[in-house]
Amino acid sequence: SNRFGFWRDTHLLVEGKGVIGLKNIFLKDWYYATGTWPETEEEVQEDIYHPGEFMVVESGPDYENMIIKDIYFKMINSAKRTIKIQTPYLILEPEMLQALKNAAKSGVIVEIIVPGKPDKVFMNLATKSYYDVLLETGVRIYEYKNVFIHSKVMIIDDYLASVGTVNFDPRSFNLNFEATAIIRDSSVDQLVYDFYEDRNRSNEILLNEWRKRPIFVKIL
Repeated sequence: SNRFGFWRDTHLLVEGKGVIGLKNIFLKDWYYATGTWPETEEEVQEDIYHPGEFMVVESGPDYENMIIKDIYFKMINSAKRTIKIQTPYLILEPEMLQALKNAAKSGVIVEIIVPGKPDKVFMNLATKSYYDVLLETGVRIYEYKNVFIHSKVMIIDDYLASVGTVNFDPRSFNLNFEATAIIRDSSVDQLVYDFYEDRNRSNEILLNEWRKRPIFVKIL
């Protein structure tokens, strides 16, 4: 873009019956916006087979329960070894904050990559306000060097992943129309590889150095 130059995002190619979940969301959103149903044809490739599991999950103000938030909470609490998160915004509600802290305290390696070049200054300041409490409990935080990262990815134990539209903030979890793909198959290996590549391009935030930031930054 003109403002950010290169930025980092994550997308998926979905084939076979997994497309049905995405198509259903599209049709519902179309009807919500227009009051009409578009003319469509079924073109799902039935012969594609890929071992593993795939599910599309949606949530929003038209749902009584925040399904994606519940799934994320369950995924974090189920982690035994690692939690990897990429998000442009990190605004943690108390239960999500506590879940990440509990995971780190129990020996799970929790790593979070956020933008080194923000798109919204105040959202970035809000994200940084959680650094202290997370770093204190052993969570590792990385800022992608001079790049805005737009990926919304969470990977649990390197075998279960979520990729979609969900930011790690209350607006995404409670207010917005969102969708994410929950994946448990060999394609998660590529997401893990990409995460490590991104981590190598990032600066780790260290607690001792972070606490030396200027008083003006702390006030902000």
